[in-house]
Amino acid sequence: MKSIRPVHLKRISVDLRELQTGQVQDLCKIPAQYDQRTVTEFLRSIIRPVQRKTGAPALDDPLYWSVNERMFVTACYMSDVLDDGPNFALGDLQLTDYLLEDTDYTSQVEFEFEGEQLIYSPLHGYQAEALEVLMTTERFEGSFLNWSAGYMAACMRGMTDDAPEPYRDPNQYQDLLAERIEKLLSMPESRFAQLFGAFTEAAERGQHLVHATVTQFGVVAVQVSDPVSGVARAMARFRPRSAISRGTLSLVAFADGAQG
Repeated sequence: MKSIRPVHLKRISVDLRELQTGQVQDLCKIPAQYDQRTVTEFLRSIIRPVQRKTGAPALDDPLYWSVNERMFVTACYMSDVLDDGPNFALGDLQLTDYLLEDTDYTSQVEFEFEGEQLIYSPLHGYQAEALEVLMTTERFEGSFLNWSAGYMAACMRGMTDDAPEPYRDPNQYQDLLAERIEKLLSMPESRFAQLFGAFTEAAERGQHLVHATVTQFGVVAVQVSDPVSGVARAMARFRPRSAISRGTLSLVAFADGAQG
C-alpha cells in the first residue's frame, strides 16, 4: 500500500488512503460523462476524517466541498501515487502550473450589477453534479453558453431576500437549478453578456487552491502560471482514472469485455 500524505485546509482535514481494487471497479461503472459524480465517489473512497487540533468541525462529505477543494485533494492523492509525482505532468505542463499558492476557501465575493448588490459563492460538488446531469440528459444542450448560465445559476444570488437554493436530493435541486438557468437564458442578450462579465470578475476574486471554471466539457482547472507568449492558458481536469494503475484498469476492462 502506498503512503499518502494527509490534507489539512481551512474546512477540510483528511487522511488519504490508496483505492481498494473493488472500489476501482465500482468507479469504472459510472458513465464517463458523469465526471463530477465519479470525483465524489472517488473522494469518498479515499478520505478518512481527521480530528482537528482546534476542535472545529471539518466537512467530511466531498459533495459539499467546492470544486476547487475537490480538485486539490484529488491532485494531492495523484501527487503521491503517480510515478512522475509529486509535480506530475498535465499535458505539456505540470501540477504546479495549476496551483494557487497561499489561498483557501472563500465563502462569498460581493459584486454589483446595474446598482444591485450580488454575491458570488464557489461552485460545490452537489451543484456541479446537478449541472452535469442537466447538460447530459437533453434538458439543456451541453454548450459553453448553457454551462456558463448554469454556473451563474448555481453560484450567483442577491444580497437580500435571496437565500441559497436548498439541497435536499438530486432531483429536487436539478429542478430548482433548471428554473434559474431558464430565467437567465430568457434575458436580453446584451444584458446577459454584461452580467456574465461582472459575474466572471467576481468569480476570479473567489478562486482558491486552483482556478476552477466551466467550459462546454464541464468543470476544468485553468493554468495559473504565465503561459507562453501568444498561447492561450491551458486547461486540465484531475480525473480519478488518471490516478489508477494501468494494470488494474486493464483488469477491469478485461472483465467488462468478457461479460459484454
